[in-house]
Amino acid sequence: MDHFQIDHIAIAVPCLRTSLPLFEQALQATASHEERLPHHLINAVFINGMGVGYELIEPHPSNVSLQRFLAKQNNRPAFHHIAFSVANIEAAIGMLKEKHVRFTSELPLIGSFGRKVAFIHPSSTGGVLVELCEGKT
Repeated sequence: MDHFQIDHIAIAVPCLRTSLPLFEQALQATASHEERLPHHLINAVFINGMGVGYELIEPHPSNVSLQRFLAKQNNRPAFHHIAFSVANIEAAIGMLKEKHVRFTSELPLIGSFGRKVAFIHPSSTGGVLVELCEGKT
């Protein structure tokens, strides 16, 4: 049985350049990792603050769904998803699929830090997007 531990909380932002200083000040922390993820159509920055990992995600111009999400939030930063780390993502996916949990993709993808990730479809979680990440950041 895989144990799920909170890995990070993701917040969608319209612009990392203007949003990052605000979050660094509010969390009294500095960015620890920045990454461009063209296959996910986002730019991401990780901040560790107050014992919790935060990921700020900014859409690439072609990421229509994330831009639409931000537009619904009046282009203000907004909670996007919560991520849990698991030791073995394939085992976790298999266990959850046995319980009829839906995923946005049938196979794990490569996410930040080169880790395998999978997203649980919000229809299986009452509307919350949940990410599973193999290993810990």
